[in-house]
Amino acid sequence: MLPYATLITPNTHELRALSGEQDLHVGAKKLCAQGAHAVLVKTSHDFDSGDIEQYLYIQGEMVHKSTLPRLEGEFHGSGCSLASFIAGRLAIGDALIDAVQAADSWITQTLRAADAPHPDDAQAQLIPNRFVRF
Repeated sequence: MLPYATLITPNTHELRALSGEQDLHVGAKKLCAQGAHAVLVKTSHDFDSGDIEQYLYIQGEMVHKSTLPRLEGEFHGSGCSLASFIAGRLAIGDALIDAVQAADSWITQTLRAADAPHPDDAQAQLIPNRFVRF
């Protein structure tokens, strides 16, 4: 399926499982070599650093790196929201790198405005507010 996708957006756990590589950059390049046109690696599932880094690889070359603040709490659907936003921007004609850059800003605002879980469920994850305007 990789050659048919414009972009894949694995988190670090998914990237390592798909590529068989521990090194994120080697894994992203390997997925490109296996046919993925572009890979956006998201470190949101690695909790060893204060920030979240994202790396965009197109045809095996890193073309964009962004650093986003790690917000408090756990979020449900942030990766899907990010991928959907990028797909929407591509559909209206944005270049891939422009769509990813716009998504960086959007997802940060979306997560900052996340809806709190039900008060009876202290274990629930925050839900991104996808309707926030920025």
